[in-house]
This record gives sequence, structure tokens and C-alpha cells, in this order.
Amino acid sequence: MQDETGGIYVFQSQSGFHQGDTVKVTASLTHYNTELELANPVAIAKTGTAPLPAVQKAAAVSDANQGQLIELDNVKIANIVSAAPAGSFEFDAVAGSVTNHVRVDGRTGLTLDAFPYRAGQVVNVSGVASIFKGVFQLKPRGLADFYADTTPPVTAAQLSGAANEQGWYNQDVTLTLTATDSGTGVASTMYAVNDGDWTAYTGPVAISQEGANAIRFYSTDVAGNAEAPQTVQVRLDKTAPTAVLTQSGQPVHDVTADAAVQFTLVAQDALSGVASQSLKLDGVEIASGQTMQAEAIGLGTHTVSFLIVDAAGNKTEQSFEFRIGTSFAALHSFIAQFGANGQFKNQGIQTSLDAKLSQAESQFQIGHSDQSLKHLGDLKKAVENGAAHGDISAQAANVLGINMDYLIANGLK
Repeated sequence: MQDETGGIYVFQSQSGFHQGDTVKVTASLTHYNTELELANPVAIAKTGTAPLPAVQKAAAVSDANQGQLIELDNVKIANIVSAAPAGSFEFDAVAGSVTNHVRVDGRTGLTLDAFPYRAGQVVNVSGVASIFKGVFQLKPRGLADFYADTTPPVTAAQLSGAANEQGWYNQDVTLTLTATDSGTGVASTMYAVNDGDWTAYTGPVAISQEGANAIRFYSTDVAGNAEAPQTVQVRLDKTAPTAVLTQSGQPVHDVTADAAVQFTLVAQDALSGVASQSLKLDGVEIASGQTMQAEAIGLGTHTVSFLIVDAAGNKTEQSFEFRIGTSFAALHSFIAQFGANGQFKNQGIQTSLDAKLSQAESQFQIGHSDQSLKHLGDLKKAVENGAAHGDISAQAANVLGINMDYLIANGLK
């Protein structure tokens, strides 16, 4: 029996008493096999009923809890042996370096044959703390005093940040695992990255390897229950795309107005892949591989730029400046093109214009810049007059005029 001050064993044979009864006992105080008990009762009177004492959790049976209802948690069953009287049995309850002896009397209704637990299994066991021949022991009252945790823990995974809409991260990710167990408690959590070995989880794990990562994890409780491994996926791409921009098959370079220009952008991304690419000329979108005439772009300095974005959000961008100029050779080329396209009224006009241009070029080549400029002036007047009389198309006159003005203003070539 037990009250708020402690507990004591009562050796008696009267019937009619049940758990929860409050009683008054008159008996002799004695020791039996080193256990303090009340023996040879003179009188036992039932005085009422009361709730059973709350079970006190303890690490070990000791002098301090003799005669009281205690509970040993997360102990491993070992060394099960039969005992007298028939059906009784004993075993050791081991928790770390602490071993407690447990004796189950078959007269409680629980016998060794009906005991559902096995050696090596982890249980919580309650009973009355006692001592027998100097050895502390726990005496369970029946099968209800045993509890085994058979439910595995549950582990939740949390990733730092969030993947983008395409499911990619572009910076290292931290994985935090949190395990809970409603029974004996979590004993360990294990994780493995891709095909790596299982590793004990001790704190947040940094995922820095690029590519598709599969992180497996599971937890085990003190009772040995292990949850089925779970997997979380982390797709990581920290590397910006690569890009090569060429101009008519070469690096971006200056050209003359009579040239055809073709910008080609080739982008690659080995991990998440290219999501988008933009190619612009002077801020206006153009198509990669599109062929343009330099004279249509215009004389002067221009900027071609690109922006590449991969599926993880990494960006590569660059811009290049190039100059479209003109030259005597370019003007010869334009005269030939316009002649072939029928933009001069007759062949004689084309021949005359080309001759005037050749005179200006010849004077320039021998160092007579003034004479060269004079001949260019004559050529310009001839073009303007031809356009005024309808002998030269407006397009041809415009292109030739712009190129001659630019050549004069920027130095004869």
C-alpha cells in the first residue's frame, strides 16, 4: 500500500480488498529477506476509495522509492528466466549503464508463457519498488504495467529558401531535419546524399553539389522502430550560362556601310538549360542569324548586346560596340549595286559617277587631299543633279550622299 509519505508491503491473506481501496492496517513491522513489511495483521479496515497514486518515473529502484508505484522508461529486456511459483519469471531491464531487476509473480495473472515481449525489446514497465535479499527489484502488477512503443518516429525536412517555378535553386541549400516520436523518443536520425553513405544527422546539412540531388533520411526511436526512408529532391544550378556572339562568323568588329551584317548568338547551359535569350541591336530586339545591311543600320557607332537566363535564374549578359564607316571602296560598291538594280537611268551615268569617284580616290592616294575633296564635291553635285532630273533614284542619291558626307567629315579613306 502507498500514501503521500511512501509505500510498504503488507503480507496478509484476507480477501475483499481491491486496487483503489483506502485501508487502516494494524500489524507488526518487520523485515522479510531485507524487505520492510507489515506482517501478521491484527486488523485491516476499509475506510473508502481513492484514485491510485500517480506513477513516478524513476531511473532505478532504490531505497528512496521502496513500496511506491514507479515506472522505468525505455528499458531493454534481457536475461529472461522462469521463477517460482509456477508461471513466474524474472528479467533484467537495461537502460544504458543502469540495470534493474524485474520480477513478475505468476499469481498476478501474467505468466511467462503469456508474456508477449522478447529479449532485446524496449519497453516502459511500471510496478512496485521492492527489495529481496538485498537486491532491489520491480514487481509489475500485471500485463497492463507494460507498454511497448511500436510506432516509428516521423521526420520532417525543411529546405532553406524556395525553388523557383522551374524547380531549381541557384545557391547552396540548407536542409534541416526535425524528428518527433510520441512514444519512447527519437534515438537517431540518418541521412544520405545521392549515393553516399548513411550519416548521423547532428545539425543542418549544406547541399552545394550542382545538379539533381536526392537526399534520403529516416529516424529511429529508442524502442528500435525505424521509419521508412523518405527522399527530398534539390536541383541546384549555380553556374551562369555560356554564350558566344559572332558577327558574320567573326568576333564583333567594325564594318563599312556596303557590308552585310549577321549577328549569331549561341548559348549553352549544361545543368538547368537555357530558359531564355535576348539579342539586341541599339536596344531593339533582333533575331540571331538575321542578315542586315550595314547601310540600313546607319553610319556611326552601335551597340549589340545579349542576355541569357537559365532555368535556375542565373544570367549572362554582355555588350559590344562596333562602328559602321565608309570608304572609297564602299562607294564604288554602292555605285555598282545601284547600277545593277537599275537605279541609274543609263549605264553612262554609272560610268561617269564611278570615274569621278576614281579621280577623288587617285588624288587621295598620292597625298592630294584638297584635290580629292574637290573631286568628291563634283561627284556630290553630279548625284544631286541626277536625282533632280530623275536620272538617279532617290534611294541611290540618299545613300551616296550620306556616305560622301560621312567620308568627308571623318577623314578620307
